[in-house]
Amino acid sequence: VLLLGIGAGTYHPAGLSLVSRIYPKDMGKAMGFNGLLGNLGEASSPIIAAAVGVYIGWRYPYLFWSVPIIILLLASLTIKDSKIKDHINEEESHNFSYRDETKKLVSKEFFLYILILLFRGLFYTGTVLLLTTFAKDVLSLKVIIGGLITTILIVSGMPGQIIGGKISDKFGYKKPLFVFTFISSISIAFIANTSNSIIFLFFSILMGFSYFAAQPSQNMLTASMGNPKIRGLLYGFSSLCIFGFGSFAVSVGGYIADILTWRDAFYILALFALIDVFLIYIKREKREHIKQT
Repeated sequence: VLLLGIGAGTYHPAGLSLVSRIYPKDMGKAMGFNGLLGNLGEASSPIIAAAVGVYIGWRYPYLFWSVPIIILLLASLTIKDSKIKDHINEEESHNFSYRDETKKLVSKEFFLYILILLFRGLFYTGTVLLLTTFAKDVLSLKVIIGGLITTILIVSGMPGQIIGGKISDKFGYKKPLFVFTFISSISIAFIANTSNSIIFLFFSILMGFSYFAAQPSQNMLTASMGNPKIRGLLYGFSSLCIFGFGSFAVSVGGYIADILTWRDAFYILALFALIDVFLIYIKREKREHIKQT
């Protein structure tokens, strides 16, 4: 399982870096389409794996998913690095130093960027992983319905990815990141406050749409933080903060639920999102590393 996690974790730094460098002009749109396919896979794979596991056996979902992975691996080996570089329009820099560029990251701006990602990871991961428990224990929804809520949230983010990507290309990354994160914070607060299953469903969908609508601009923010040639490292930091440190939100939420209530836990998640809104507001937008050619 550890090796599986390490292998899967290599996609975001490599894949997002490649997308950002191939599509510098329409980066938001490209990131949105990339995210849409990611959401589709994230929403459908548990259903497919469960069906295969129930009807054939628990080992077979792993064998089933290994087939497309091997095909993609073999296909990637046939692509020459020179062909990829033909699609990357970047100025040659003879004075480029990877070490010097990474040293430039040690700054107040980068620290603020890391905080933005940390709080994004906390409120998103906490909401997604605790939503089913909230639906079951607080709203008394059936387990199967509560389990579908997370899938619905992820699916609702698919149109958000495309819309958010187009908006980011037009207005820059800061405004959509700020607005959609604010909508996410309001949505989580309403989820925490409601006792009506319809309202709960509506704001869960709105939370999914708004969070994923902000994802293309979040990836553009990452691209702006340093030289294009160190974007693999930058997207690695991004994944570590959101998926790695963000997972601690489950422990925090569970602890708050134990000493207080599940509603209070979601109010804390809404507060994390609101703090993120403030951090985005004070973050200076810089676009010198996003080449709009």
